[in-house]
Amino acid sequence: MHTWQTNALLRLRRRVPLRTLAWALPPLLAGAIGVGIVCKAATGSWTTTPWALYARQYMPFDGPGIGPVREVRAERGFPPHLAALHDGFLETRRKHTWRRLPAETLRRLRIVADLAPAWPVIPFALAGLFWTPLWVSSVFALAFFIASLTFHVGGAIYHLELYPWLALSAAAGAELALRGASRLRRPLAIAAYALLALPALWTAVRIAGELRLVLGHAPERGWVYARWEPAFEWLRQRHALVFIRYPPGWDGNADLTYNEPDLEKADLVRAIDKGARNAELLPHFPDRPAFVLDPITLRAERIR
Repeated sequence: MHTWQTNALLRLRRRVPLRTLAWALPPLLAGAIGVGIVCKAATGSWTTTPWALYARQYMPFDGPGIGPVREVRAERGFPPHLAALHDGFLETRRKHTWRRLPAETLRRLRIVADLAPAWPVIPFALAGLFWTPLWVSSVFALAFFIASLTFHVGGAIYHLELYPWLALSAAAGAELALRGASRLRRPLAIAAYALLALPALWTAVRIAGELRLVLGHAPERGWVYARWEPAFEWLRQRHALVFIRYPPGWDGNADLTYNEPDLEKADLVRAIDKGARNAELLPHFPDRPAFVLDPITLRAERIR
């Protein structure tokens, strides 16, 4: 064991009672067992995660890394209708280089800042860094952000785990500011309270406006797959096997070929249309009527 690891353990032992460390062990073990069970159920291996299996079979480059892309052949590869999605991910990975990392870091810092309901929250969040009880959360946030920089995709959804820290740090910063104002003489304290009320009011107005916008437009937001659901419901009623004939230029973000884990009991089994090769799948589902579905016209042609 390295010297720094030994020192860290000794320091942890002095500051944290052994009984507390013992209580922390069962949740860690339970979590490890839970992860192992999920891996075993999804991939057949106690140690192979679903993500690792997916990357190995379809996109070996889609993982942590900065710089040149590893030239590893995928075990399966993407079907043609998802080729655009594959190519888009590969392009972002190729652009994720050490030379571009400083600019990418600034871009992702702006993304994290945009998670706040309003920009006046940010100064309070930075002030919250000086609140000692929050140091564990701050260390986690920093480590998580640094780790996220090793991934080539960095949208807002990949930084949502930082939101609890952002909220806690902003609250701590606001408390520090209010405590500081309370120590001032009365006239100055009143002025400080009034000044602090401005960002609070601005943030409240922004939150109310965003909430009104979301609630107002919620009925208009349709399910992305709602267009195809009537056709799939018609096929479900027939307990069918359907081959989906994707046209050229299909949007890779809309994948209609997904199935339930238990194909034998599923109301509907979906497959990609392979033309003459469809006959190879038909014997595996002898009791199901078979159709070919055009996702543009929603026309279902029966082939068995």
